[in-house]
This record gives sequence, C-alpha cells and structure tokens, in this order.
Amino acid sequence: MNADPWIVVPTAMSMEETRKLAEYLAGPATTLGGTLRAAEGHREPWTQSFGTIHIELGNESWNRDFQGESIEDPTAYGRRANAIFAAFRAAVGSAGHFDMVVGTHAYDPWRNRALLAAVPQANTLAIAPYLMRSVTAWGSDDALYAPLLAEPEQMSREGIVAQATASAGGKQLAVYEVNLHTTGGTAPGAILDRLTPSAAAGVTVAGHMLRMMRDHGVRDEMLYSLPQYEFRRQDGTPVRLWGSVVEMGGRKRPQFLAESMANRAIRGDLVKVEIGGENPTHDLPLGNDGFQLRDAHEIDAYAFQQGNSHGLIVFNYGLHRARRVSIDAPGLGHNARARLWRLVSSAPGDTNEERNEVQVEENAFAGTELTLAPCSMAVLEWTE
Repeated sequence: MNADPWIVVPTAMSMEETRKLAEYLAGPATTLGGTLRAAEGHREPWTQSFGTIHIELGNESWNRDFQGESIEDPTAYGRRANAIFAAFRAAVGSAGHFDMVVGTHAYDPWRNRALLAAVPQANTLAIAPYLMRSVTAWGSDDALYAPLLAEPEQMSREGIVAQATASAGGKQLAVYEVNLHTTGGTAPGAILDRLTPSAAAGVTVAGHMLRMMRDHGVRDEMLYSLPQYEFRRQDGTPVRLWGSVVEMGGRKRPQFLAESMANRAIRGDLVKVEIGGENPTHDLPLGNDGFQLRDAHEIDAYAFQQGNSHGLIVFNYGLHRARRVSIDAPGLGHNARARLWRLVSSAPGDTNEERNEVQVEENAFAGTELTLAPCSMAVLEWTE
C-alpha cells in the first residue's frame, strides 16, 4: 500500500510513555518498548518498515469541546509539544524517520505565530480546511453547487489555506482532516441530502486536496472519514457527514470514488500542467459560506510522472457546459495501453445513498482529445 502511519498521541502522555513509544517504533528489541514490539512479532524497528512515521500531539488540542485533553493556549500547547518531541528524539534519535506534527485551527491562523515560536522541534503544521460549513441559499444549482465547486480556489487564492501557508513560518503544511462540514446555515435536511453526499461534493473534495498539494506543497492529506452515516446539527437536522461510504462493503459515496480515482494517478513527481487556449472562468457572487470570487476557473488539471509512467487528472468545475480538451503529453497519442476513468453522474446532486447514481467508468483511451461533462473529473494513465 506504500502508506505511512500517522499516530495521534495524547497531550497528557508522560515522558516515560514518550520514551517507550519511541523505543517501540525505533529502538532495538533489547529496550523496554522494543521488547513489546518483538513480543508482537515484529523484531526489527518500525522505522525499517516505513519511510516516515508521523507523530501528532493531540487531536485538535485547540478545541475546547475535548475538555480534559485540550490545551487552548497556543504557546502552552507549543511548549508541551516541544518537550514531548525533544524527549521522543532523545530516546532513539533517527530524526529523519519521524515527522513531528502540531495541529492548529485552520480558521484561526493568527494563533500560529505564538504556537510555532514555542515548538522548534516540530516539522509540520496540520490543518483541517473543511468546505461549505454554512448553506443559506439553495434556490438553484448555481446557488447550491457553484460556490462549493469554487471554494477550493478561493481558499487557495485568498482564503484559509493561503492564510495558513503564510502563517506556517516555513514549516511543512499537512491536512489531518478534510471534507465538507455543513453543520451551519438554514438549509433543510432535504437540501443537505442533495449536497453533502453528492457528485459535486466528490469532485470538489478531490480537487481541493490536489490544489493544496500543487499550490501549497501539502504532501500529506487525509479524507475524513471512512465510516459515519450522518451527523446531527445543533438544531436537530441530520446531515450525511462525514463518512465516505454508505455502508461498509457496499455503496460508496462520491468522495470515496473521486479520491480512489485520484490515487490511481498520484505517484512519482507532480509535474507542471499548462492550460492554453480557451480557459473559461465565471464570477461567484456572495453566497454560501460567505465568500465571493472573481474569475473562478472551470478547468483544472494535475499531472504525475514516475519514470515512463504518467497520470493525468482533469476537472470541469462548470455546471452548464461540457468542455473538450486536447492533451499534449509524452507518449499519449494513440497509445494502446492508455486507460481512462471517469466519475459519471447525470446531475451534480446525484448520490449513492439509495442506489448507485454516481459511478466510476473505465475504458481504453485512444487519441489526445477528451470531453468533460459538467461537474466531472477524469483520470488518464499511460506508459511511454
């Protein structure tokens, strides 16, 4: 799977517990922690099995809802994290194998200067830049879905992701959670059922994560989450958040399908894509989530290369027109081994809640031209 572990440790862990964890992950089998690991059948240190092991202190330690575990003051949290990280590294060394992570509230970037000044031992600042937290307009597809599809660009250009990057002080940025977070606003349940588990949501979340990778150098990102059917808002309205499946082993929500498609192409190096010719944009008036945006782009693309293997992910964020694109890429033209995956739906509000209205279709791809339906994504793979 080529996956690396992300371990969230409690803010209340002791220095002795820190040492044991460090030994369990990286120490020889003769240490106390290493003995526990060996007894479980893995004699060699876990640092020999993984390229990087991420250690995050606390889950949303800024969040007062987690009373007893939270440290709301950013300086106090930073000092505590610095002490834990220093003790961890002192126990086993191997600093290159570990990514020490502090979490912060994406919507409060002003906290980060004090936090990061107190934690020089940290490598990474982790945020959760959730989409569409409040829906107050839903009279048309343009009112309901167009702001969602454009919000990642707004966040990256001038919103919370841009602000988090500016406040990171040179630390690596990571995303510990992301999805929709539609727990505010006045939209009734029937409207939310057409939004949060929709085809548009799947396209948007995948595009959001890729944009943060390209525009802000975010290497580690996690979709939240695999299970969970719904969440109940404070007013009692159930919202189909945050799970990416309808039922385990059964129907998948569009977020799951879109991320699975994107993961097919993400390998090797992210390489530059130049979009020429017609590059359609539109303006977003002030709407849901309280933002507006001029010149929101409808077409976006991401390319990856590993040796002679290539992957290309292309999006149409427009709601009204199919777009035909020509692709000029090494080894693609009339390549008999090229494969195409599409996220297919008949409307942006299609869901898989009751039946599979959103599906992934796979076909051979011949030539260099691709037609993208409105509100859609496609993935190409080929080898030179």
